[in-house]
Amino acid sequence: MKFELTISTDYVPDWGLREGVREVIQNALDGQQDGYPMAIHHDSSKNVLTVTNQGVRLERSMWLLGFSSKGEGNHRGHFGEGSSLGVLALVRAGHPVSFVNDDEAWMPELTDSDAFPGQQVLSISTRTRAATGAFSVRIGGISAEQWTQIQSTFLELNPDYTKGVERNGVERLDHPSFAEKLFVKGIAVDSWADLQYGYNFTGVATDRDRRMVSQYAVESALGIYWSYAARRPEDLPVLIKLLKANARDVKNVHSYLTGNESTALREDFLATHGEKAWPVSCDAEYDDAMHWGLHPVLVPEAYLKALRAAGMTIAAAREAHRTAVLITVPLDELRSIERSILEEAMTMVVDSAARKGLPNPRPCTRVVEFSDPATMGMHIRGEGGKTSILLARTILTSFEATLQTLVHETAHFVAGDGQLAHERTEGELFAGIVSRLMHSTAR
Repeated sequence: MKFELTISTDYVPDWGLREGVREVIQNALDGQQDGYPMAIHHDSSKNVLTVTNQGVRLERSMWLLGFSSKGEGNHRGHFGEGSSLGVLALVRAGHPVSFVNDDEAWMPELTDSDAFPGQQVLSISTRTRAATGAFSVRIGGISAEQWTQIQSTFLELNPDYTKGVERNGVERLDHPSFAEKLFVKGIAVDSWADLQYGYNFTGVATDRDRRMVSQYAVESALGIYWSYAARRPEDLPVLIKLLKANARDVKNVHSYLTGNESTALREDFLATHGEKAWPVSCDAEYDDAMHWGLHPVLVPEAYLKALRAAGMTIAAAREAHRTAVLITVPLDELRSIERSILEEAMTMVVDSAARKGLPNPRPCTRVVEFSDPATMGMHIRGEGGKTSILLARTILTSFEATLQTLVHETAHFVAGDGQLAHERTEGELFAGIVSRLMHSTAR
């Protein structure tokens, strides 16, 4: 008996020996996963590869395009056409293929079509035979060198493979021979330059040709994988080594770092480079950090993004410099003009704050010298709700600057900078002061 498959012989023109054998072994691996032991043997004297699953008998419907008996499991194949296309590629490339399906033999070949005159199609000749209790495929014309190369594309057949560290559906392949190589469910699918390791994915989709569907999905999976490394003291040095090398492995790790992971990276950076160290990316940032009294460290892009995700941004460095307090100045060390201006402004603000029901700013106000001469004041909420108002000593030579700053910081009892409630409170405090002065003048 013979039946034809309605597949053009020109279909999947890029498929050849490697793709054909890939589909055969993929199906065998899926069968083994379902409980049917697999055996693979290459006879180098005859250049024949035999792939067998014990306890399997398949229906002829396996040759229907789109048909799959694999269900919804975590199988390597899922399009329902791999076997047919793989055999087509092998036969077309001149490799004899034969099947033993328990008590039936199948012989694929290219023949002139009865249904489509003038066209060649893949046809399957069948005959009965003694039962073997197994399903096997024999492929001829495969040299030892070709088999070695094909074998390396399957993790389970690769002699360099040992089970690697797996997290969230990603397995790291540590052997140097796997560097830059990407596998999906144990089958090689791609190679990316600048990857320090190889990786095996279980949850990344591929198309019919076993190519990655989404580069973003791969980069995201790697980002999540390496973000977990920051949680483990034994893995953190490996992550940092990759970040310093600007490796593609960790290109997106910054997008997935949690608070604890970020803290671990930041603490390691400061322990390595010093408490005043700060990551920078260019000469301008380097000069700014130097100006702010920090120790700038030029780092690669991947490392910079990870540290910035940990809060070590230039904006944070600028803010830390702006708010850094050099010394607190005791009131009795102020000059008389400074004390006079501070007292006059404080009296006005205390009175206006009381009218609004705000806390008295006097007990929590300190005069300081800021690291940044441009900083005029700060409102700090400390632990336990304790509040401090800091005024720069440099403004105490100007009554206007002192009053304006004290009103601004007192309004922070209500809301933060840029919030409508803060701006409204500032206006109300000033209105109270003006009203008080006008009434005093009228009297």
